[in-house]
Amino acid sequence: MLHLLTFGGLALESDGAAAAPRLKPPRLALLAVLAAHGERGCTRERLIGMFWPDVDEEHARHSLRQALYALRSEARLEVVQAGSSLSLNRLQISSDPARFRAALDAGDRSGAAGLYRGPFLDGFYLSGAAEFERWVELERARLASQATGALLALATAADTATEHDTAIGYWHRLTLIEPLSGRMAIGYARALAASGDRPKALAFVREHEAVVRRELEADPDPDIRRLEAELRAGTPHRELRPPVSVGTAPESARALPTPRRRGARPTGAVVGLALIGIVAMLATQRGFSRPPAGKATEPPLEEAATSSEVALGFYREGLRAFYGETWQTAKPFMTAALREDSAFAMAAYYYAVMTGGAAFEERQRALRLALRAPERERLLIQADLLQKDQEPGALFAAEAWVAKYPDEARAHATLGSARLYTGDWAGASAALERAIALDLEAERAGRAGCLVCGDFDRLVDLYFWWDSLPAVERTARRVLDAHPEQAGPWVTLSLAAARTGDSVAAFAHLNRYLAAASLRPDHGHELRLRLSLEQYEAVEREAIPLLSSSRQGDAEEARGALLISLRNQGRLNDAAHLLRTGRLRGSPPPVMTVTADYIDEALVALESGDPSRAAGYFDSRRRLQSKNQAAGLQARWLAWNTALTATALAAVGDTVAVRRLADTVQYWGERSLFGRDRKVHHFLRGLLLAGAGDHGAAVAEYRAAVHSYTLGYTRINYELGRSLLALARPREAVAVLLPALRGEIDAANLHITRTELHELLALAYRSAGQPDSAAVHDRAVVRAWAHSDPRFAPRLLAAQRRLRSR
Repeated sequence: MLHLLTFGGLALESDGAAAAPRLKPPRLALLAVLAAHGERGCTRERLIGMFWPDVDEEHARHSLRQALYALRSEARLEVVQAGSSLSLNRLQISSDPARFRAALDAGDRSGAAGLYRGPFLDGFYLSGAAEFERWVELERARLASQATGALLALATAADTATEHDTAIGYWHRLTLIEPLSGRMAIGYARALAASGDRPKALAFVREHEAVVRRELEADPDPDIRRLEAELRAGTPHRELRPPVSVGTAPESARALPTPRRRGARPTGAVVGLALIGIVAMLATQRGFSRPPAGKATEPPLEEAATSSEVALGFYREGLRAFYGETWQTAKPFMTAALREDSAFAMAAYYYAVMTGGAAFEERQRALRLALRAPERERLLIQADLLQKDQEPGALFAAEAWVAKYPDEARAHATLGSARLYTGDWAGASAALERAIALDLEAERAGRAGCLVCGDFDRLVDLYFWWDSLPAVERTARRVLDAHPEQAGPWVTLSLAAARTGDSVAAFAHLNRYLAAASLRPDHGHELRLRLSLEQYEAVEREAIPLLSSSRQGDAEEARGALLISLRNQGRLNDAAHLLRTGRLRGSPPPVMTVTADYIDEALVALESGDPSRAAGYFDSRRRLQSKNQAAGLQARWLAWNTALTATALAAVGDTVAVRRLADTVQYWGERSLFGRDRKVHHFLRGLLLAGAGDHGAAVAEYRAAVHSYTLGYTRINYELGRSLLALARPREAVAVLLPALRGEIDAANLHITRTELHELLALAYRSAGQPDSAAVHDRAVVRAWAHSDPRFAPRLLAAQRRLRSR
């Protein structure tokens, strides 16, 4: 008897004394497809489309017959049985997908979880079989989802039974399957804390936060930060509510009125509140978005189209948990609703939202079901989920939603979010202000909790992108006026103050935030403020001890801050040593493993005069893209990382490659919702023109490339400033360089140092006849490069000479 193993790889084993036959990869792939299709088998047409899509039918069928003959010869057994479809011969070969399905069907979640040893066909690749690869990605996601469901049920049951060690094991496996899921991270950390291992729980939470920031270039879910605060404060572990039994509807479900049938005309305006809380998930960097602690908020139990009263009951229970408790307690209700009615679009939508950023298949299911849902539900689901997937169609769906239902706040909020992505600042502002007005009205009527907080969150983001710090501050004050108990606005005020250079106000606001949120001093916030304020010595003083911390999150935050600080100081040798070893010379060795960091490696190489090496690192990062993503997310990844590769190649002087890659960036950019992706190809064309000495044409291309002068790709600001100076237009150069100093310290702003911006600003102000302003920036250069590497000595001396010549 042979056994086909597909979880964690692809291999054939034998339960007898004889060794298992060694099959060639194409034959193994064929067995894997048949194993995944189970007893129903796979049609010959499906196999032909998967393995021989470009061959005419006659030759493709001949190739399939040849492959089956070769398989029989290599396996020395009749492992495939033929009929109207092809399937594995259960008398000769078994497979772990078959055993996995059987365990799930029998309700043996523990057995199913034990069989799932890793992703389906992990590491297996079949050259020249693109259709097969696409099928593998879908099957891998489907099986991972089933395994996640089994493990989640086991983990929740173990939590309920206070079997801490068992719960820890299951939650840990879930974090390995979904490493970016805040929900899984919270479950694991709470299980650790419940067992008494609060230090390990804290260490894990910090590590998770660092991974999310590094991989997604976004802040972790606010619930993660709240959990970290609870753990630091020693808050007792809260028991988790067990999931509802799928076979029994909750009492509230039985008491509900008859649901609206699919396709019926909606009654009233209750459906319009379906996106309450979703803006909170989209971008909650400052924590405005949740209702104030202790403030009761009845969730919007909107009607939704379903053919099952029981499914509607589960759905409404899920909404109550979604808005009032945690996603962990809400998700099983949505699962139960979908089991009662597998075409329930709104239940699929909320399930996808709660599954998080990696839930590509779940989002696709909800989008498919939305096509058969009533108009309002269809527009709601499309506008939100297409936006999450960075699909350009999100904007059209949001506009249609607002046009059809102009009195729904969530429609306007979602439209504002979509316009923000595209770079339509004025349009985003108008939509968000309309959402705020509608939500304030609902809040005064006691219907909406702090929905307006989510709207304000987005508005703050908008004004940061729009380079309007006064508007940022006004918006934060508006939140405090409406909800003085909120802590998040104080973070916004501290960031805004730091970006204007007001260190006293920045740290005063930070302390207000820590007090309001009941948090201990936070290294990450403080380091970010000090970097924005260019307090590099203080950054090193606070970050170096953290490099040897046993908390992965502390060490990674410290390393990231130090790399920014060292690059700004021109200490690239020290930065390279930190990247290799995880420490500075003379500091203790790190406790945690140093992970690969392609972006910082590339930037240090580029600034050290080795652009070829930088291009290699950027290109390596480009190839890390996950294929199991929506087309919009893939396009966004490829457009941005290809642009970075081309930037380095332009420094090499490879104009042929840059011209080719500019076309590639334009192709992918047009398929992304994000405005920067659509424009960044103009920057590459500007580099080519500037390299040829045509600075007038280069300026036009650079301006066309700008998405945001403050939070965009600040290398565009720098190169645009250089070309404007070459054209003797220094005042225009000042106008495009200053906003870059008001931007973030990382993300797209990471790609040029503040010191280089100061250096160019000093030259621009001097050329404009403003020596006092030039001196301010020259002094910043001298301070930053006081201990720089020898390669910066000529530029440092030039700044010193300019100061002496005033």
